[in-house]
Amino acid sequence: HIKNLLSQALKSQRPPEQIIYLGSGLETLPIRKKKWCEKNKGLSFFELDQAPVLDFKASVLKRNNISINSVFIKADY
Repeated sequence: HIKNLLSQALKSQRPPEQIIYLGSGLETLPIRKKKWCEKNKGLSFFELDQAPVLDFKASVLKRNNISINSVFIKADY
């Protein structure tokens, strides 16, 4: 699973600086794994999906006062 691969990569000698999600949808990994960002300074999530999906996700996060270390990129690929 992706969670296990990311966990191993972040423990490596050269952890990634960016994690890019294509078709991120309503995935909550950046929220659930906020400690990864705290431990790995500079780690950023980039979430790509269609505009309506990311707009909905952003509104739910804002309404619930949830902040994440993600950049939303609206794309139709």
